[in-house]
Amino acid sequence: MIVVILATLIVLLIVGVPIFMAMGIPGVIMGLFRGPIESIAQLMVGFSSKYLFMCIPLFILAGDIMAKGGASKRLVDMVESFVGHIPGGLALVVVYSCAIFACLTGSTMATVAAIAPIIYKPMIDKGYSVPFTTGVIAASGTLGILFPPSVPLIVYAGITEQSIPALFMAGFAPGILLTILLTIAILVISRIKNYGAGKLYSWSERRRIFISSLPVLMLPVIILGGIFSGIFTPTEAAAIAVVYGFAISKFWYREISWRDTWECIMHAAVVVGMVMILTSFAQLFANGLIFLKFSDTIVNFVVSNVGSWVFFLLGINIMWLILGMFIDPLSILLLSTPLLYPALAPLGISPIHFAIVLILNDEIALITPPVGLNLFVLSGVTKVNIETISRGIVPFFIILIVTLLIVTYWPTLSTILPELAGL
Repeated sequence: MIVVILATLIVLLIVGVPIFMAMGIPGVIMGLFRGPIESIAQLMVGFSSKYLFMCIPLFILAGDIMAKGGASKRLVDMVESFVGHIPGGLALVVVYSCAIFACLTGSTMATVAAIAPIIYKPMIDKGYSVPFTTGVIAASGTLGILFPPSVPLIVYAGITEQSIPALFMAGFAPGILLTILLTIAILVISRIKNYGAGKLYSWSERRRIFISSLPVLMLPVIILGGIFSGIFTPTEAAAIAVVYGFAISKFWYREISWRDTWECIMHAAVVVGMVMILTSFAQLFANGLIFLKFSDTIVNFVVSNVGSWVFFLLGINIMWLILGMFIDPLSILLLSTPLLYPALAPLGISPIHFAIVLILNDEIALITPPVGLNLFVLSGVTKVNIETISRGIVPFFIILIVTLLIVTYWPTLSTILPELAGL
């Protein structure tokens, strides 16, 4: 039975059936073996109605409002005033702006869409090559799901019942490591390619630009400070982010209209609809496999034949890299997590560490052709073809692989901050 179900899924994916339908059709069939058809709807609605999922549309909406309201431009200007004068400085501006903006959105695609229109043309005008420029933007945009508030980490928490604050805290050290490695790569490539420096700002100019961007910089402090201190929940933090983001965009910077606000609301509704459809059908499919004891089969196989967390995580990384070429990362996360999660405890793998390993695999999948979503978002914004962007991705793809290996086999990097915080 399990072989037939998995074969059905693979065939549906090969023939081009949308991923939610490819999971939903065998999921419904397995659900009918469990009970009446009403139970299928109850399972799907019950999972997607979890309280913590309410923060997903709110964080997406807050990010859209801040992007349209001038927040992303002020972030870029602020970072450029401090590092733009360094050789390769505009590329560094991309990395650091994406890292900061990630703390406003939790979405890699939103980060790329917000930063690319601002920085792409100035980099080209300064003599940076098109492949290098697009490669930097696409790779830096992946930071959006490693730093909190990460939407995939929220979904993982909903599946595994892990603490969202602990998962958010776990992403910081790997995120900083990736930022440092991207910085080193950019400095080396810029020296080899002889990319020049930008304007050197005076300290008075830096102070003026920093003060202008201060309302934006305060938002991550409010969100993360409130969550980690226990003042409010992640869902309440998301609601505060929307109100705060709208207030400074509409009444402080005065760069967002009521029409823009409505467009942001509609976009957030479309995105969350996509996410909820995927999560509901993935949960239905995963629960069907669990009912058929497939997860028990995986655990028994892993314990009997793998025997070591080292080889287990190596296998997961290889599997994810292959799947990421053909399936979007969120779908892989939703499909694989319920099945692999039971195998963590017998191998002594921390669920927090495992989450960050999955997120890094997600980041790599986002820039892996032919289905890398960041590549398509960036191509739409810059009008550069996917082939050119893919060439520029190569050095940064290697950086992401190196980061993945470090995080995979140095678990403390992911778990030390949650442990120190008592989460």
